[in-house]
Amino acid sequence: INNNLLKLDVDRDFLAPFKLAQEKRAGAYIGLGKLIDATVRFAAYTHDDRVTALKRHLVAEAIAAQEADGYIGTKRPDGRVWSLWDVHEMGYLVYGLSIDHRFFGDQKSLAAAQKLADYLIARWTADPQKGMGGGITLHMAVTGIESAMLALHQQTHDRRYLNFVVQ
Repeated sequence: INNNLLKLDVDRDFLAPFKLAQEKRAGAYIGLGKLIDATVRFAAYTHDDRVTALKRHLVAEAIAAQEADGYIGTKRPDGRVWSLWDVHEMGYLVYGLSIDHRFFGDQKSLAAAQKLADYLIARWTADPQKGMGGGITLHMAVTGIESAMLALHQQTHDRRYLNFVVQ
């Protein structure tokens, strides 16, 4: 196996799309939240300084990409929430940041997860029927949001996150 093929460039492949100016965003699904979740768990399991440093880097850069309204993602403002994979991307970011708080007690991660979840809830509840026939396939595009909100509820005990899933 060629070791060069196994090297992951997290800055280029996972973080760069979140840093682009809004007008240059492609709106692609990246999977940053899933990478954060995996890295957090691997760091907690191994206690390896290199993995922990990578975890800190991923989390810090994700939080730095958070916009004032709470959004973290790759979509332009007119395509947020109701276009394919945006809720999925946001959900796993909420989940990964919540898991970072769970395993490492990082308050900044928890605050960013809450701010992103609050953004999503506000947008979703403002027009709940928009997703029904609005161009996204709900059973796929929102996969993971329930786990994210339940993980956030577990960390905060804020019933808004539980209620979002239940109601």
